[in-house]
Amino acid sequence: MIDVKTAERTGYQIGDTVPLVSSGPVPRVEGELVGIAQFGDTGNLVGATLTFFDTPTAQRLLLGSGMDSAACR
Repeated sequence: MIDVKTAERTGYQIGDTVPLVSSGPVPRVEGELVGIAQFGDTGNLVGATLTFFDTPTAQRLLLGSGMDSAACR
């Protein structure tokens, strides 16, 4: 998922393939956009861009392979 302002600015729509860059062990991936989130009435994030992952994907991308869920608690 990405935030609504980023989706509007980039033109991404649900189902699109979106390139993502991370500071984790997997520096670049492509994912399918499955949702768009809005915060408050305006969705204003003061210029920030947010990307959301399910827990297993976040662990793999940001913590590296071989990390199990117990190591992340």
